[in-house]
Amino acid sequence: MLALSVPALLRNPDQLASFRDDPSAAGTGVEELLRQLAIPAPLLRTAVADIDLNGNRIAAGEHVLLSPLTANRDPGLVPERPDDLDLHRRPVAQLSFGFGVHQCLGQQLARLELKIALPALLRRFPALGLAVPETDLRFRQGSTVYGVEELPVTW
Repeated sequence: MLALSVPALLRNPDQLASFRDDPSAAGTGVEELLRQLAIPAPLLRTAVADIDLNGNRIAAGEHVLLSPLTANRDPGLVPERPDDLDLHRRPVAQLSFGFGVHQCLGQQLARLELKIALPALLRRFPALGLAVPETDLRFRQGSTVYGVEELPVTW
């Protein structure tokens, strides 16, 4: 999540400056980054019974692909500019750490690490940048956690 957050912040210099310089932005900023960059892989589930979901019929035995990243950008959840990074957006419920009994046990530690590490990284390396074009970044394949293979940077 740290490595995914860096390019997202570099694409939004005003957001990066706010995150780096305003300690009060870390809480909402981390929640927004988690919402926008959800790292869990899509989940494949099989319907155990017939169900109607928002006017769509899913028959028992059919497969359904659930994407936390797509769900976190649902206009019903985030009605204004759901695809835009807004570190001052009021946090909304999101699925980056799962839901219900399937929530990540380490989510509070992960949030704390992001709140501490990202601003510290940005303050320590104010000229931080990508060493390669963002389009050259390689992303994990076949992993249950979405992320970059490596993050070449300059400072």
